[in-house]
Amino acid sequence: MKQDLTWALESVLSATPARAAVLLVHDNSNNRWIPHALAGVVPYEESLRWTIPTATIRSTPVLDRFLSGKVKESYLPTLQALPGKVEFTYLPPNAQEALLLPVQSGENDEKRVVLVLGSDTAK
Repeated sequence: MKQDLTWALESVLSATPARAAVLLVHDNSNNRWIPHALAGVVPYEESLRWTIPTATIRSTPVLDRFLSGKVKESYLPTLQALPGKVEFTYLPPNAQEALLLPVQSGENDEKRVVLVLGSDTAK
């Protein structure tokens, strides 16, 4: 399954100007988002790839908008100017923009999944 996800993310990267793709799953038991799969340019420090540091980040308001199930997408054209950029530790440090898309998990409507695409060029 993990190989299929990696292949899908790499396919998205080859078909778009995005340089990084991360699939996040919301863990209801801990009320936090967890990177599930990633591809492309990723942070050098491995701990930043697979977790969102809860010691420094108390909430994830940009991602939490997807918990309602009503948000269709969220485009952040200038990450450098966004105070909430700290939410996106799993993107490379030079990421300039991000597109967040909800994904149907298929197995359970309660499970929230978001695809985050990051690019190094601001639009």
